[in-house]
This record gives sequence, structure tokens and C-alpha cells, in this order.
Amino acid sequence: MRSLPLLLAPLLLAACADQMAPVEVLDDGGNAYAAWEDAQGRRLEAFEWGAGARNQVVDYVFVLDNSVSMNMVIEKVRKGFASLGPEQFPPETRIAVLSTLPADPDDLSRLHDAVPVRVLQDDAGFGQFVSGRSIAKARKNKKLRGSYPLRGCGDTGWFRPGDKNAGGVPCLVAHTQTTLRAAETEAGLTAFAQLLQRNAGKLTFRPGAAVNVVFVSDTHDPGVGARVAGDLLDDRPTADELVELIQRDNIVSSIRFHAIAPELECVERWMHLGPAYFDVADYTGGAVIDMCTAEDYRPILDAVLDDGARPTKPVFALGADAESIESVTVDGNPASWTLHPTKRVVEVDLPEQPRSIGRYVPRGRATGTGTVAPSEPTQNVEIVFQRQVTPRQHTLSAP
Repeated sequence: MRSLPLLLAPLLLAACADQMAPVEVLDDGGNAYAAWEDAQGRRLEAFEWGAGARNQVVDYVFVLDNSVSMNMVIEKVRKGFASLGPEQFPPETRIAVLSTLPADPDDLSRLHDAVPVRVLQDDAGFGQFVSGRSIAKARKNKKLRGSYPLRGCGDTGWFRPGDKNAGGVPCLVAHTQTTLRAAETEAGLTAFAQLLQRNAGKLTFRPGAAVNVVFVSDTHDPGVGARVAGDLLDDRPTADELVELIQRDNIVSSIRFHAIAPELECVERWMHLGPAYFDVADYTGGAVIDMCTAEDYRPILDAVLDDGARPTKPVFALGADAESIESVTVDGNPASWTLHPTKRVVEVDLPEQPRSIGRYVPRGRATGTGTVAPSEPTQNVEIVFQRQVTPRQHTLSAP
């Protein structure tokens, strides 16, 4: 649990001492840095808001090119993550991996006709997050069995930074196994949009999470090289459309796209497609790095971990389901608020933060330009609510 700001702690403790006892907030699904509760389920949670604030609940999705030319890039990503300890991630981080394989827009269960290798219909990340279940299914196809020597983790596709499979292999390594086939079509923007379309009416991300989507490819969407792009290029979703799709069914504190992708045609031809992954990253203030020249991916991963946890929308994920909200204050002053239908998120009437905050990794460089200073102002948000006796189940969709 994070330490209370020195000036704030005595005030909160004095207010709570007679009626409430402190409770652990780690792994409760909320963003509060401290919480108190009484025997009747009345609960106070304290949050930070402002340029210096960080969320604890952060969801990372890696949209990974599964083409044959990607082995070197994947190893650099794995090496970068291996240099990070689980404690360096936000406390309640979850990670998932998705393939860049697109589906037929008229039948999302079917591989797009532009993908000539039809066996990729059984790729573990096609149309879903890679999981233990999807890897086991892919291994049943004799033509793909050799591509998945490692077993996966769980059934939902989400895992923690330090999680390992039953054989002791990090889940990130197991879930970044790829078919490494000449797919010729690596449409990561479309694949991610289609995942959200499949999940219509369901949660893809945890309530109140800071959402980060990292596109990892040696080309740019739709990645068809010399082939005619056709409808994949015409219908390629924009950053604004992807943000709208996320917000349609999810209430999140921030959305950032990031890109590990080429600045030049160092591996495949893509100039006629435009730098699509860089464009969506620029739109959301995400980090980018040129995979053609960068030898070390640690800087971009540092930026994704740091900036990716910065909230831009004043939504606060509670650590328990709220039956009703008693009060919301900002630095001790009453504020107006809205309780989200999930009963897990409170949106407070505060100005949103700019999308582009803090460190940015320029294309072709391995270092960032700095971070928001620790002295950046923050506000203290306190929410008092009555906890539901029987918590609801908030299950992320696993298509």
C-alpha cells in the first residue's frame, strides 16, 4: 500500500479512527492508495488526481505481428521485459497478447481472405487474446504444433507480469509464441478493432483501468507488402474510431496506443501504407520506437510503464462494489459525481488531463525526453460509500 502524503495522513486518520479501520487495497481491483471500512460496510477510499498521479489498475495489450520476419523483434521485447522486475509495474497490472491477423468483416469467426495461409485460422491469437486454452487448441493442429512448444497460462488471456505457466516459463514468453508464417497481412489496427466488436456489450478492460495497446510489427497496418491492400486499407480504423470502440463498452481512466514499428523499410515494404501505428500512437500521446535502429527496447517499455499509468479522465475505480455513494470531496471540498452502472467506478466533476503527458520516445531514438517532475501538483479525492454486501462479478470477456 502506498504511503499517505505526510500532510494528509493525520487528517484522514483522525477522521477515520473512531469509526473505521484501515483495509488493504492491493489487488482489490481499485485505484485507491488507501482505504478504511467499518463493520457495517461503510467505506472511505482515497485517490490522487493530477499530472503526478498514477493508476494502480493498468491493462496492457500487445498486438503482435505473427509473420515469419518477426523473431528478432519478439526476442528484443522479451529481453526488455526480462530486465523489468514485477515490482516495477503498477501494482495491479494485467497483460494480454493479440495477433495482427484480421477477420472477414462479414464473419468475424473466419480469417480474412487476404491471408493466404489458411492454417492461421487456428493461430492462438487470431480473434482472441492468447491463452492456455487457445494455445492448447492451436497445438491440436499438426501443422501448428511446432509453433507452440510452450503451454500457455489460464483461460482468459490476462496474466500478471510475474506469472509463469505450469512449467515455470514466464507467461509473456509463452503467449508471445507465434506461428511465424508468411501471413502477408498484418492488420493490427483492424484485428484490435474486431476484438472490440466481438466483445460488444461486454467488458474488455477492467473498470477504471488505464488502457495501453502496444502494436509490435516490422511493417505497418495492413502489412500486405506488394499485394493490393483493398478493403483492409480502405477500412483501416483510425485512432479516434478505436478510442470510440473502447469507450462504447468500457469506462476507463486513460487510453494510449504505443508502437514498436519501423521508421524505414528495413524489413518489408510499407511506405505506400503510411506509418499507421505511429499515427495512432501520436494521437493518444503514446510512446514509439523505431524497431529498425533500436537495439534496446527497455526505454520504450519504461515509458509505457510510467506514462501508461497516468490517468487522463477523472474516473476512480473502487476496491469494492458501491451500494450507494455518501460523499465525494476534492481536497476537502464537496464535488459532484456519477456512479457508473458497474458500481465500481465513480466519475468526478474535474477537468480532464491532456492526452499527451510526460515522456515520449522519439522515432529512431532509444531514450526519452524526460518525465513529469515529481513536484507536479496532485489533488486528493476522497469517496465515502456503502459497500454492497454481495459483490457483483466483473468478468472480462475472453472471446
